[in-house]
Amino acid sequence: MSSELPPELWLRIADFIPDEALYRLSSVNHLFLDSSEDRKYKDLVLDDDQPQVLMQKLRKLRDDPKTASRVRSIEIHPRALRSAWLKYHLPQKRSRNLFSMYIHNTLKDSSNLPPNPSESPFIADLLTSLSYAKNIESCTIHWPDALQDEVSFCIPSLVCMWRAIGAERKLKALSIDMPLRYQGDLLAQTLPHGWQFAKLEKLDLRFSACGTRSWNGENSTQAADLALLAEFIRFHSSTLISLSLATSCPKSTLSASYAEHIDFSPFFGHLTIPGPTSTPAPLLPFLTHFTLDLPIDATHFSDPAGLISFLKIQTDDGELRALKLKDDARAYLSSFRAGWGDVGLAARGRDTKDVQSQRMAAMLAQTAGPSMMNVNHHSVHMSPMHVPCPTQAVAA
Repeated sequence: MSSELPPELWLRIADFIPDEALYRLSSVNHLFLDSSEDRKYKDLVLDDDQPQVLMQKLRKLRDDPKTASRVRSIEIHPRALRSAWLKYHLPQKRSRNLFSMYIHNTLKDSSNLPPNPSESPFIADLLTSLSYAKNIESCTIHWPDALQDEVSFCIPSLVCMWRAIGAERKLKALSIDMPLRYQGDLLAQTLPHGWQFAKLEKLDLRFSACGTRSWNGENSTQAADLALLAEFIRFHSSTLISLSLATSCPKSTLSASYAEHIDFSPFFGHLTIPGPTSTPAPLLPFLTHFTLDLPIDATHFSDPAGLISFLKIQTDDGELRALKLKDDARAYLSSFRAGWGDVGLAARGRDTKDVQSQRMAAMLAQTAGPSMMNVNHHSVHMSPMHVPCPTQAVAA
C-alpha cells in the first residue's frame, strides 16, 4: 500500500501527524521513520545539570553522524552546564551533604577547579560533540537571571561554544537572553577575533541591567556594553532581516520593567552611519522587521534622537516593512514630532520622502491602548500587546 503513494505525499501526511503519534507510526515506512527521527533530534537542548545524562545526549552526536546531521537548533542553559561541570569534577562516592560542602568550598576558592573551562575534559567532550552537529541554523542562549558566581565559568564556555557553532557558517537565527553586562562581556571576547555568523538573518536580544562591573573586575558601563551590541549588529548588517530588542524578567525579579536602569539612547546612535555625502545611510539595508519591546520614555531614552533617526532612515531609505513598538512610544515620541524632519535625512531636501516621515509621525500619534504597533508601508495594524513576564522569565 505504501509503495503506491509517492514519497512527497507520505511526507505531507507526516506533517499533520502529532509527534507522539508519529513515533508510534515510525514502523509504517522509512519516510515516517525519518520524519520521526528528524523531529526527535532537530532541537538540542542543553539544560540538564547531571553530567552523565548530558554526556549521554552529546555522545549520540559523536556515535551517530546521521543523528548529528538532524540537529537544526541548539538551546544553551549556562547555569545547568555549570552545575553539571561542578558535579563532573566532584570526587566519586560523595554524599549529598559532602557535595554541598564541596560546592561551597569550590565557590570560595576557584583554584579547586580548572582555571579555564576549555581545559576541562567535560567542556572538551561538549565541544567535540558539537563539532559533529554541522547543520545548526538556530541558537538560543537562555541565562536571564545570571549570578556573579556563575560568570567565570559561563562566559568562557559560551565563547568556546560560540566559536564551535559558528564554524560551519550556517547559523541563521540567534537569540540571547541574559543580563546586559554579561552580553557585553561575551561580545568583548568574541568581537576582537572577528567571529561572525555569515548567514545570520534573525537576531533577538533580551537583556537587563544588574550592575556595572564585569566578572573580570574591569569597569564596564552600560554605554560600553550597548556599544558592543551595536558593533555586533553592524558586523551582520549585510545579512540581518529581522531584529528584536526586549527586556527579560527573571523569576527572581518582580518588576515588569526589569531594564529600568538602562538608557538606550547611545545604542541607536551607533546604528546610523554617514553616507558618501556625510548624510546618514541605512546601516541595515535588508532589515524588514524591527521589534522594540522596551519602555520608550525619558528613563530609557533620555535623548530619543538616535532612535528617531534610526527609524526614519530605515523607513525612508531601507526595506523596513514591519515595525513593532510599545504603546508608550506614542506619548513620548510624538512630543518630538515637530523635530522629526530635522533628524537624519531632512537636510537632503527629498520632498518625496517627507510623506513617509509624516506618515510615521502620524502612526506614532495614532498609537493608543495596550498594544504594539505593527506597521508596514501600506497600512497600520493594531495587535494585542505581549508584555514579557512580569513574574516569570521570558523563554526565547
